[in-house]
Amino acid sequence: MKHLIWLLAAPTALQASPVQLELERMLDDAPGIQYAFASTNDILYSYEGGKSDIFSGAIVERETAFAGFSVTKTFTALAVLHLADQKKIDLDAPLSLYLPGQAVRYDSGNETSQPTVRQTLNHTAGFANPMPLRWIHRLDRPFHRQTWEDSLLKEHAILKGRPGAKFAYSNVGYVALGRLIEAQSGLDYDEYIEKHILAPLQLRSDERLFFRTSSTPHGTGHAARWSPATLLMSFLLSDEKILSNDSKSGWRTLQPVQMNGLAYGGLSGNHRGFIRYLQAMLKGDAPFTPQIRDALLSGDSLPVTLAWWRGDLNGEPYFSHAGGGGGFYAEIRLYPRLGRASVLLLNRTGLTDARMLDRLDRFFIDRNAP
Repeated sequence: MKHLIWLLAAPTALQASPVQLELERMLDDAPGIQYAFASTNDILYSYEGGKSDIFSGAIVERETAFAGFSVTKTFTALAVLHLADQKKIDLDAPLSLYLPGQAVRYDSGNETSQPTVRQTLNHTAGFANPMPLRWIHRLDRPFHRQTWEDSLLKEHAILKGRPGAKFAYSNVGYVALGRLIEAQSGLDYDEYIEKHILAPLQLRSDERLFFRTSSTPHGTGHAARWSPATLLMSFLLSDEKILSNDSKSGWRTLQPVQMNGLAYGGLSGNHRGFIRYLQAMLKGDAPFTPQIRDALLSGDSLPVTLAWWRGDLNGEPYFSHAGGGGGFYAEIRLYPRLGRASVLLLNRTGLTDARMLDRLDRFFIDRNAP
């Protein structure tokens, strides 16, 4: 069963057909999907389809939540710019200045230097991104986040690369930014995001953004029965029994999990919650300001600004972020010149930025381009 809402002008049936057919083709590669395309004030197209859980047969509803994984980094970057706007940090100051008891530096023997906050935001600080690494834990098992983060940051306090030398994507750097937010705000990372980023969005009842706990309603993560990613997860996570042994229709399910470090990937939500966030960014409304929005999207020729990836679709520049991992895959995207935004959420494992929104947004971009 699929739920389709089309809010553009008539003839709706003809207009809905191409993108809906593309979404249904995507369901051949995922148990469930949510997709939305929006203007600054309205959702122009919204779709929920497929299964939320392949074993129970539960369908994907409007309120079904999916893990956003690395999409969370855009929220972390926004929180850092909030603190900079309050003069609590300087983006061009050394990161270690804001991490009590934690020195982060590059030391080659001939040269010693420290990365800045800005370099950490745009992945040029020199942090490693160790793989394979257990980045997740089961929600029904004891876990102490601060201890895990302390160990990780201590292990990677000496950087692999010289700060500012090159772009190198890193989850470790965003663990450090999460600790910066805590040190400078006096709040836990998730508390700061909930109070200063999510609350100002004034989410409606069908708009969801939250940090997953064992008691929060959430869609089920899935992994293809036979795939390299599933084999890797089976090897790394065998003792935690995160992956089900049984399969159905070519899929295995995952136990409820959360990221070890919330700041690099701990946020969950539905398509409408992420759309509300993107609309606020387009307009420069709270929790954004026009100045913070412009700062997030500015930068030089790097592939990433302050957490946002650059791209182009049908001649239209966009800024985006993808999030992938065990059980889920997500993409969010902004088209600032058009005042448009889009979100795609899948409840199947994804490990790379597939830019799947290219396949869907093209149906709207041609029509809306000046």
